[in-house]
Amino acid sequence: MWKPNSVHQKPNFSRIGICLILILAGFITACSTTGGLSTDVPTLVLIPPTITSTPLPIPPSPTTGTLVAPSDLETSTPLEETLSTDSQSQLVTLAIEDLTTRVNVSVSEIQIGYTEAVRWRSNQLDCGRATPAANLRIAGYRIVLLVDEKVYEYYGANTEVHLCQQSDLLDVSTSVLLRIDPVAAELVGLAKRRLAQELGLPEAEIQAVEVSPVSWEDSSLGCPVEGQTYSLIVTDGYRIIMQAGDDQFIFHTTFDGITLCENEPENP
Repeated sequence: MWKPNSVHQKPNFSRIGICLILILAGFITACSTTGGLSTDVPTLVLIPPTITSTPLPIPPSPTTGTLVAPSDLETSTPLEETLSTDSQSQLVTLAIEDLTTRVNVSVSEIQIGYTEAVRWRSNQLDCGRATPAANLRIAGYRIVLLVDEKVYEYYGANTEVHLCQQSDLLDVSTSVLLRIDPVAAELVGLAKRRLAQELGLPEAEIQAVEVSPVSWEDSSLGCPVEGQTYSLIVTDGYRIIMQAGDDQFIFHTTFDGITLCENEPENP
């Protein structure tokens, strides 16, 4: 005869706990699945960059120019803003056309030395010789043209030009020569820098008062030193007089160098 087991079996809680854990894990997995694709949990938190504002530059304050009034004309940088490029081109073209007729040359033989914005004080542009009209200022240009060794200076405004001066290249004023001859301008700059360094003066206080093209008869450049011999080679260059304070300094040059001539002969 079968008899029931009088010993009650205690439930196995460890097995129950394991089963509950497995069931719970499966439930969590099912809940974290959407459409068959798992969503990864980000492991880093992105911090948006801080936006730093950059202040805009402060625009410069407008400046106004003051015109200086010599006897015959006025020049000023702001004046160029009142003249159109078309106006300048037209006046240059008129001057060139006039010169081709006067000296019977082609346009290709004419070089433009420079153009300069000016205010004329004569309504007739009479080369600065007319009586200035009261409170009259005519905006225009000075136009310098070159043909071979000749220099032609035109005054122009509106739609008219006048030939006011013509001269040989050797006879032009220092201011004109330094505008049309870059070699002379460079040598003057070299002399100015040398004097500024030797005298301890600002370059602005040293000016060229006379620049003349010269052909030196020998390698002494017209400034011989006693006891030295020189080759008889004609060398082209310039004679430059610089002013620094109350003193003048004379330089004799080639096209690529300068010599301070402290004991220049009376007839260089």
